[in-house]
Amino acid sequence: RDRESFDVIALTANRNVDDLFSQCQIWEPKFAVMAEYSSVFGNTKVVEIRFPDTRIAPMKAYIQDGIFQNRTTLANVSLSMYTYVLDQLAKTFVPQGKSALVLGLGAGVVPRDLKRRGLDVTVVDINPDALVAATEHFGFKPGGFEMRLQDARTFVRNCEASFDVVVVDHHEGEARLPPAVAVINPNRLDEE
Repeated sequence: RDRESFDVIALTANRNVDDLFSQCQIWEPKFAVMAEYSSVFGNTKVVEIRFPDTRIAPMKAYIQDGIFQNRTTLANVSLSMYTYVLDQLAKTFVPQGKSALVLGLGAGVVPRDLKRRGLDVTVVDINPDALVAATEHFGFKPGGFEMRLQDARTFVRNCEASFDVVVVDHHEGEARLPPAVAVINPNRLDEE
């Protein structure tokens, strides 16, 4: 947890390990685990990443079960393109939207951005550690949201409310997805 004395031996969620290793040799990133939460819902890490080349800004990463879910600046501005795409899809397809349901909290970037645009946002996440990590390390303020700590599938099955926008932001999607205007899978490597 000491940012100055932490070295990484191996850290990957990348499918192309050789390419990742090559990038690490070039950029020489230093990783510091700032927080780690382990529960029946998996392992969540908050990691700070710094580079010897000071032209590359330091960043934080939200990692769930070894997969980078989001990267932000130290000031909590998202560096993950998919968060902007999700926000813009909601804005484009439902420009007059007033309410949003976000299934999956992660670092809290997506619900926070929807809230900034004036939507009433309900967030559902099964993992209470996600809420702790988002609040303590990514500037998420849960007071302005309706937070539900429960399984998203159960919530959706039993939910009687209606929402203008529904964002499914799970780190692993189900094999069969419901009909949707757009589906984004940031982990997909092909276009089959």
